[in-house]
Parts: sequence; structure tokens; C-alpha cells
Amino acid sequence: MLCQVKHFSKKIFYVAGPKVSTCPSCNTAQKINAVTTVASAWLCIEIDGKDTWLTAMDQPMQSLLAKMGFTKQTETQTIKEAFFELEDITLTYNTKSNFIINIE
Repeated sequence: MLCQVKHFSKKIFYVAGPKVSTCPSCNTAQKINAVTTVASAWLCIEIDGKDTWLTAMDQPMQSLLAKMGFTKQTETQTIKEAFFELEDITLTYNTKSNFIINIE
């Protein structure tokens, strides 16, 4: 198994028994026995003149994709191109973890 965060691409060694494995490099957790297709993205927004990176995991991303008329199965390149045309969306996020909770 590889870490889901492609920036690290580190191996996560399987340990028999646990339901969740954690990447030693970035601390990302993933289920071992229920690997499914998920959508996630790092989104950069500007707040008070500074770039802030936010993480959108599966549920907020599915919501955003649906509003754009896409699904998780849509080609990545098509989604990337559509992101550059996004306007007037509202993000609700946790200011401590920078995880996006909701996208409207």
C-alpha cells in the first residue's frame, strides 16, 4: 500500500489486525480492508494577502463535483480545467486543521 497523499508516496507496511493504517510520514490514516475510490484535493485560497492550503476530503469534494456536474469517475484533467473556472463558492473549514467541512 502507498500513502494516499501523493506528495509523500511512502510505503505503509501492512500489520495484521488493525483496521486502520497510518502513514509514518504525513500521519494520514486509511482503512486497510475497505479501500475505495475517494476524491480529495488541496485547495489554495488567499486570506488577508496570504496563501492558505486547505484539504478537501471525499464528502465535500463529492458535493463540489456534483455542483459542477461531475462524479468521482470524471477524468482528472477535465476536473482540473473546471476548477480554474470556479467562482463564487463558499468554503466552511476548520481553522485549526485546515480541513474543509462544507463547500457551497
